[in-house]
Amino acid sequence: MFKINDYIMYGTTGICKVIDIVEEKDRNFIKKEYYVLNHIYENNTIIKIPTDNTKIFMRKILSKEEVEDIVENEKLSELIWIDSERQRNESFKALVKTGDFSNWVKLVRSITAKKKEKNALGKKLTQSDEIIMKNSEKLLFEELSIIFAFNEKEAYKYILNL
Repeated sequence: MFKINDYIMYGTTGICKVIDIVEEKDRNFIKKEYYVLNHIYENNTIIKIPTDNTKIFMRKILSKEEVEDIVENEKLSELIWIDSERQRNESFKALVKTGDFSNWVKLVRSITAKKKEKNALGKKLTQSDEIIMKNSEKLLFEELSIIFAFNEKEAYKYILNL
């Protein structure tokens, strides 16, 4: 269970701050506890989610040490690529939705490497690959900006230096 003032990763929405925990009646008039979340990059976005939610992943943001361990492990891991665009799109979207920081790092590294390879041949990434990369980068950057107090440029450099 999260506490008030915890920073959490909420689905693919991004980093949110738990600003309150309230008890309210649901549609069936049963009392339930809800987290009241404020998306940190969209201050006007308030989200209310049941504390027993299992449909959308929620996790505390990682510690510096956890990020550094993941980064070190990812440096040694192989890049991923699936030649079939449809299968790659489905697989990559599923990896984004896991909420797993290491999956996001792997996606950004893999798609960036493929982008460089294609650029050298005068080609471009598919639109779906670009979208998945941007979504993964956004989630990584938000988390890194809180953990390391990075700006977007510093977070991007951190990921690309893997």
